[in-house]
Amino acid sequence: MQTRKEQVRGKIVSAARDEFLDFGYANSSMRNIASKSDITVGNIYSYFSKKDDLFESILKGTVEELLGLLNMEFDDSDEVIAQESIKYMAHSVADVFYRNRTNFIILMDKSAGSKYENIKSQLISRACERIISDMENKGNKKKVDPLIAESLSVSLIEGLIHLFKHTGKDKRKLEKLVEEFLTVVLKGFYQ
Repeated sequence: MQTRKEQVRGKIVSAARDEFLDFGYANSSMRNIASKSDITVGNIYSYFSKKDDLFESILKGTVEELLGLLNMEFDDSDEVIAQESIKYMAHSVADVFYRNRTNFIILMDKSAGSKYENIKSQLISRACERIISDMENKGNKKKVDPLIAESLSVSLIEGLIHLFKHTGKDKRKLEKLVEEFLTVVLKGFYQ
């Protein structure tokens, strides 16, 4: 019986993901999800209490992974270590994106009206906090101007999103471009 429930839940999630991708959160309906999954609306509500719960169950893990990327360590103690650190970061970023490609598109372009509609701003804010914290922890005597940190954060997040959207399904190309991008952004600022 448990296997059956997992199959039904999987059908609901799959149909909902397609619905959110096609129509966005605001224009999606539980009725359409029910139709796509061949499961009654009432049965869907026995798994998810509302559309927001279904949306969150699909995207929560992706959001956590994206936020986790902002916690990766960047070791710039010397040139070789810094480049290896960037290479590892690029691999991690590309991996998270490709494992969550559809969810990422839904988050960035289709989440209006949901609790995640401001996810890009949240990522930028978190990146800004990280940059300021890193610079303070390095013992810099000159305090980082918050406007510079924010501008760098906007460039970082928007740049990564741009790369994700324009590299198609070529993971190696994405990883290479992210590595080049991070080299310019991180080494230029942190060193």
